[in-house]
Amino acid sequence: MKRVYAFIGSILMIFCTAFCAPASCAEFSPARKVQSVSLFLPNNEQVNIEADFIHQFDNGAKMLCSRVQILEKSNNVISTQKEAFYTDSNNNLIWKITLQASFSYNGTTSSCIAAYSYSTVYSGNWSEDSNTTVPSANTAVAHVEMVRKVLFIIVERQNVVLTLSCDKDGNIT
Repeated sequence: MKRVYAFIGSILMIFCTAFCAPASCAEFSPARKVQSVSLFLPNNEQVNIEADFIHQFDNGAKMLCSRVQILEKSNNVISTQKEAFYTDSNNNLIWKITLQASFSYNGTTSSCIAAYSYSTVYSGNWSEDSNTTVPSANTAVAHVEMVRKVLFIIVERQNVVLTLSCDKDGNIT
C-alpha cells in the first residue's frame, strides 16, 4: 500500500512540475488603456469593473486590475482602494485582492498613514498563502501570494503586487 501512495505522489509531483509551474509576478501599474469588463460571480451575478490592466495567461485565465477608487476625501486625508481580479477563461471571478490605504497631504508633502490588504475567494481550491502590506513614505504596497491546491499539493501560484501612491496635492496613482 505504501508503494501505491508513493507512486501516486510521484506522478502528482511530476505533473505539477511539468505543467503547473508558478506564473510570473503580475505587477499592476497605472496609465494603461481603461477597459470596461463584465465578470461573473458563482451565483451568475454580473459585476462590471473598469480595468486599467489586463493580462491573459496561456490557459485563458485573466488577471485584471481596477482603476484607483477614492473612498473618502476630507480635511487633507484621502482613503483609496485598488483591486486585482483573477478570472477563468469565461470571465468567472475566481478571487480578488483588495488594497486600501489612507494618505495625508498638505501641498508640501504626503504620507501613507494606514494600509491593509485582503483576499476574497469566490470559487476553486484557491487560498491566500501570504500577504504583506507595507505603508512607506507616500506609498502603500501589498504583496499577496495566492495558491491553488489539489490533494494538499500546490498546483498553481499567483503572486500579485498592488501599489497606491499619493502626491503632495492628494493625487492618487
